[in-house]
Amino acid sequence: MAVTLIGAAAPSYVRAYRVDGSSDAPSFLVGDRILVLKAAYDFRLPYRDTVLFTHSRPRPGDVILYQPPAQDILVFKRVVGCPGDTVAMRDNRLEINGEPLTYEVVDGEQYQAIAEENNLGAIIEKESGLGPPHLMTHSPGAGTHGSFEPVQVPDGHYFVMGDNRDNSLDSRMYGPVRRRSIFGKVISSPNRP
Repeated sequence: MAVTLIGAAAPSYVRAYRVDGSSDAPSFLVGDRILVLKAAYDFRLPYRDTVLFTHSRPRPGDVILYQPPAQDILVFKRVVGCPGDTVAMRDNRLEINGEPLTYEVVDGEQYQAIAEENNLGAIIEKESGLGPPHLMTHSPGAGTHGSFEPVQVPDGHYFVMGDNRDNSLDSRMYGPVRRRSIFGKVISSPNRP
């Protein structure tokens, strides 16, 4: 989902963004404000993409800010596969290295008042086994990307997906994201059940 920069000190390693799309609903809704730590993984020269040094790497479950292949925008998605991992999905259920994640259906009634622009699916679930538990949504039988065969994530790349599985343009379509295209980590999120 695209994000819009809404404030930053110059130069700043923490930046505020506003969510402009629905690909990570219900975890992040249109209009939510988020903070991104631009120095979460690398220290870069201010106003440039030059990496001075790397001090950590994205982990499963991290929500990262990155530039998708062949696009001139910044978006954020959740890391579901790291270099060397094998990622697969069957009927909207992720499997990482052959191990299925766990899912718990959440009472969707509390989400009925959420604006239609967030494009929530028919089912909202809590997904566990990929960093801290988080919400995801989908509609059974919707779209063509609810299942995919195992993909091994190459060195220097990360497999990312939006939490709104029916409405996310992500690694299922354009493949794993290069490490050098990752610019930070979301460090704040709305408190939703």
